[in-house]
Amino acid sequence: MQPNQNTLKNLMKKIYKSVTSLALGILLMNSTNAQNSNVNANSEAAPISTPSAGIVLPSPNALFDIQFSFLPEDSVPTVSIAGAGIVAGEIWVSKWNGNGIYRFTPGGSYIDSFVIAGVTGTRAITFDGTNAWVSYNGTTVKKINATTHAVLATITPPALTGSANTNIRWITYDPTANSGAGGFWIGNYDTDILQISMTGALLNTISAGTHGLTGMYGASFDNLSPGGPFVWVNNQGDPTGGASTAVIVQLDATGNLTGVQHDVDADFGSAGGVAGGICVGQLPGLPNSTILAVDQGTATVAYELTVTGLKKNDFASQLSIQPNPSTGLFTIVNKSKINNADVTITNTKGEVVYTTHINNFTSEKIDARHLSKGVYMVTISNEIGKSTKSMIIQ
Repeated sequence: MQPNQNTLKNLMKKIYKSVTSLALGILLMNSTNAQNSNVNANSEAAPISTPSAGIVLPSPNALFDIQFSFLPEDSVPTVSIAGAGIVAGEIWVSKWNGNGIYRFTPGGSYIDSFVIAGVTGTRAITFDGTNAWVSYNGTTVKKINATTHAVLATITPPALTGSANTNIRWITYDPTANSGAGGFWIGNYDTDILQISMTGALLNTISAGTHGLTGMYGASFDNLSPGGPFVWVNNQGDPTGGASTAVIVQLDATGNLTGVQHDVDADFGSAGGVAGGICVGQLPGLPNSTILAVDQGTATVAYELTVTGLKKNDFASQLSIQPNPSTGLFTIVNKSKINNADVTITNTKGEVVYTTHINNFTSEKIDARHLSKGVYMVTISNEIGKSTKSMIIQ
């Protein structure tokens, strides 16, 4: 018995759908494999680097003007650079699979390297204003003298929760933690984010379900941006569903995504760059604060930390240094009623080279002509807030 015409048509439709589905599956598989093959073999990628389901966010690029960028591998005979921090006015980067720490000037010029005794595979570097702290995908955190590079202390925080990744991949200093005594935020790719004290005691927890990120390689506390504090995460995945594995995203103080994010790969026309370390700080010679981020194997980039549409920090905006550059004899101009301020000048090593106290001033002359020529950081602070500005002595 021969099939009728309708039966043949239905059979052909089924065959067409099957062939189409198979072809589409092969295409998607090849596309995924091609994308994965583009990832730099020297990069350390998260085991899970896909966006969490159900997260759909806008992507407003309200900041991220590039101040400068460089590739450490161009100056250092090494690969696998992943960690990054701003320490005493310098840029420090590290290998995720080696024991070297490499120092660069604020503009990205190579200085030298060193090894921290007993530490290898440093993933994150943070600075508390005096000392550096490093994490290395282990169970402890090391406190490092910023000048001698000696280990000063070791703390053992609680094991990370919310994931099988219980080691500490990233750490960032938070001066506001523990009622102003200071502390850190720590985490790994897809874990809960823990806030700890300077000695490692647990203070607070942000659940992985709240932030929804699965590729957190680095993170940095930001108490400079209006509307903060925030935490910036260098994430190996795009929460909006994009293909990039090098995306900076912003979390609010409760750990929720704010919708502000930036694709680092897109700035350099790369495909397959992998997010590495990140930090927020002030680099000497730059007018604004910096988000320093590593796109592994592609670039280490300094972005301007400026938020469009939001009011600048009132305390910082009321103070200026004139002239700048100077011979060391300069004036701090006060445009508001800020008073009873402490003035501290530090060099690029973070060493305090001058201090004074000012009462009820509109302008105050500072004589620091005894200082050598170079770049310094001038910090003016009182109970209202703190402003740090770069100053050049010629």
